[in-house]
Amino acid sequence: MTGVDVCGFARDPIFGEVTGYFSAISASEDGAVYALGPGVVRRIAPGPAIDCVGRDVTLGEHGSLAVAPNGRSGYVVWDSIAAPKFARLSVSSNGCELVAFPLDSELSELRQVAGITADAVERLHIVETSDDMALDKQAWIVGADGKTVARYAPSRHDAFMELPRRETPCGIGTCVPDVGTIAAFTAEGQLLAWESEPGTDGWFSPVAFVGSAGGPLFRIGWGFNQRPGMRVQIVKIP
Repeated sequence: MTGVDVCGFARDPIFGEVTGYFSAISASEDGAVYALGPGVVRRIAPGPAIDCVGRDVTLGEHGSLAVAPNGRSGYVVWDSIAAPKFARLSVSSNGCELVAFPLDSELSELRQVAGITADAVERLHIVETSDDMALDKQAWIVGADGKTVARYAPSRHDAFMELPRRETPCGIGTCVPDVGTIAAFTAEGQLLAWESEPGTDGWFSPVAFVGSAGGPLFRIGWGFNQRPGMRVQIVKIP
């Protein structure tokens, strides 16, 4: 992103060409970028690219990746639409590795996973989803030991999420885009705001929401007709 009042894009001259197929990326505050591809987590910046070593972990499909802001750890989930499995990413001067990350029994009720984030104290945030919009949804905070620390409030039984699409860091906590709404939470899972998704100018087709720890929330999509190409909108959050 370039500029403040008006944002745009410029190619980073030190960011090398990315080759291969990746379904998710996540970055730390120091600019290290990790990508999730078929069976691999790879640090793609700074170069040269490094594949993280899996310790008794075999990654599957339908996955998400979240790196903590400090860049020392992160999490991966895969098989997220059937029987979610998790691994913890550890980063050192020698490279990076993945180890299995079993969750405690409270998370046995977890359905499909809409998205994950890793917070400033290296905890895992998980938001569930379901194709059945009548089922209430829940979000959890899990410590580095796999133990459940807290549930987001409102809870599953308050019916405040219908079909969460993902979770992303934003502002002082996280944001969860839903069907026509966006919910913003503190780092401890307390609801800050629950607002309607902003409208568009008629020349914009939104695709995804992306945020960063302590930063704004962006809505990314494609323009068409008179305004073609990739477009980004800044969404105001508390």
